[in-house]
Amino acid sequence: MYSNYSIVRLIPILLLLTALIACDTIDSVTIEDTDETTDTELTVTTISTEDIYLHATLSLDSDSLFVEVLVRNTDGDDINLTNGDSITINLGAEDITLEKKVVGIFLCYFTELYCERIYYRATIPAEELFNHHAQIKFLRQYSKDAVNNFVSIPDNKMLSPSTNDIYSRSTDDIYVEWSDPLISNTNVELTAFGDYYTGTTEFSEYIYYGAMNLTDNGHHIIPAGSIKINNQNGSLEHEALQQNILLNIRVKRTRIGTTDNTLLKNSHIRATTTSSVSVYSKP
Repeated sequence: MYSNYSIVRLIPILLLLTALIACDTIDSVTIEDTDETTDTELTVTTISTEDIYLHATLSLDSDSLFVEVLVRNTDGDDINLTNGDSITINLGAEDITLEKKVVGIFLCYFTELYCERIYYRATIPAEELFNHHAQIKFLRQYSKDAVNNFVSIPDNKMLSPSTNDIYSRSTDDIYVEWSDPLISNTNVELTAFGDYYTGTTEFSEYIYYGAMNLTDNGHHIIPAGSIKINNQNGSLEHEALQQNILLNIRVKRTRIGTTDNTLLKNSHIRATTTSSVSVYSKP
């Protein structure tokens, strides 16, 4: 039989295992939207705009633009917008109001078993983007508005290479080019990856190339011989080098915008675009 002391020691372990099992099946739980607040939520009515952080992220892919905004107080607590306060986005036409989403998160920041976060979100079809200049407006009923939050969304067009182009990993450079370069305020990450057959487990290993913190000058060269094999069995390397694979080249660009001076410092607005193309890679 277990002693009381042993059982007490097992309780934290059991709680952690329960959380990990939950995380394997549920990344987040969206709770029904409501204007009501709980004891743990802060309403914005009594908080001045000068005491609020605004964090806005815009993510564009080939299908849609996803917008997500958080507003927090000086302690980092999420704020519930009520009494006529709202957040909107303008992309060159009429304002679009973001909707509140309360999301439950397991192992929140790895310090809490469970917590709830308040997000303000919108998903806009790509064909409805009138231009790539976005303005986030924080509209207040009883305090100053903060409407001067701007960011330029990077274009998501890949100019080179073309889909299904063929390159040799050992002898060919791959010239990657994208549209709408902007040298300043933009960070570029470029990756190239593809799976290959090991003979025992299909697609168990992959080849990879990565370049981070690139200048957004509109192009980058993947040098011949730079695409590496990632495996845990050195004997497979020669076999993999002889295979033809489908190589996915992905360019991710993050552009930093400017926030309203009424908001607290360290508020931010940023826009990220991800584009990709697949080519054939031969030895």
